[in-house]
Amino acid sequence: MEERVLLVDDDPIVLDFLTEGLKMEGFNVTAADSVSRAILEVQKAQPSIILSDYQLHDGTAFDLLAWLKIRDFRLPVIVLTGQVRIDLAVEAIKNGAEQFIPKPVDLSLLITMLHRALDNFRNLQKTVTNKLERARYERDPFLGTSPAIRELKNAAKRVAEANSTVLIQGETGTGKGVLARALHKMGSRS
Repeated sequence: MEERVLLVDDDPIVLDFLTEGLKMEGFNVTAADSVSRAILEVQKAQPSIILSDYQLHDGTAFDLLAWLKIRDFRLPVIVLTGQVRIDLAVEAIKNGAEQFIPKPVDLSLLITMLHRALDNFRNLQKTVTNKLERARYERDPFLGTSPAIRELKNAAKRVAEANSTVLIQGETGTGKGVLARALHKMGSRS
């Protein structure tokens, strides 16, 4: 899969150098020269990762990070800077940056960091998705106290104890899959 990189830098020489280097490595690169242009590009076609210079003519990478956070865009962001300061690096990470890299940039190191950040992001997404799925199936599927729900719950307990195949029929969206998972979970073969 071709990864989409949004490259944000107001120095045209750096922008051209990094764009060409990343394209040669197989990345699909979109370039922006300002925070406002980067925001437009994120809205137009969400990139896989953002690589941004810290200081831009209309703001900083922190402005972009804040905008992403407010709108709940979950993207890895790597910040590049010519200002090698520990306080900036700490602030970048606190604001949600994946990495903070000093300029001039070693292209091979940058590519390694891009791949690592993308892998970390994909793994984090899988972990979150798996946790949400588990939480979804771990809650009690028999919510409510109506006689119909109580009857269904009692019938499900009896069926789950039996060592037989079960056929669940019903209209789309009525909870057949939820009932099947509950039966499996309650049964001796779960």
